[in-house]
Amino acid sequence: MRYGLSFSLFMVGAMAGQAEPEKEPKLIVKPEAFKTLVNPPCSHCRDEAKRRSKDLRDDDRVLCWIRGKYDGGAIPLRFFLNPYRVISDTYGVFVYDPDAGYARGYAPSLDFTFHGWRNGVMVMKHKDGTLYSCLTGVAFAGPNKGKRLELMPGLTSGWGFWLKQYPGTVAYHLFDKYQPLDLPTKVDPDSQGHASPRRLRWQNRAGVSPRPAGQARSL
Repeated sequence: MRYGLSFSLFMVGAMAGQAEPEKEPKLIVKPEAFKTLVNPPCSHCRDEAKRRSKDLRDDDRVLCWIRGKYDGGAIPLRFFLNPYRVISDTYGVFVYDPDAGYARGYAPSLDFTFHGWRNGVMVMKHKDGTLYSCLTGVAFAGPNKGKRLELMPGLTSGWGFWLKQYPGTVAYHLFDKYQPLDLPTKVDPDSQGHASPRRLRWQNRAGVSPRPAGQARSL
């Protein structure tokens, strides 16, 4: 009798699990939400600090890359990655996703554009039609599904600190058309679709990406 009861409970549990199959991640296609910046003209941090001394602040957040040509560079988020979100350049492919809380760079390419979001994480599209997670760099749809982009060593820092330490590194030329746009303080509802407000509670997490699967742990 005990064996029969255990077997019945197992079968009920198995059938209950099958009744709720795992849902496919939700893809929100909205390429018109942010224009992609492709191969913008370059300069150096010391020169742009002089050119836009009244606009650049010491506490401006910047995405920095720390290897490659000219020993790296810095991109002020308010001027470039907040308005554009994806920069496809010969120095790297740089992305900023304030809703998911990260900024990073991948190996250089002129072939990527902003595409939308997938489960609240930004998505970019290669010209061959492959869709990539901006967070992991892994292709989840298209002809190169499963491919992982090469991640560039980098970090986010402050403009004042970076300028003092590395004045000769690369910066994009701050033409007048590049005006600062304050960083968002709320989650963009477009990135979440019609998610319940209870699902929009975020926690800071540290992520590692050992292959074949990554992990995220609460801080």
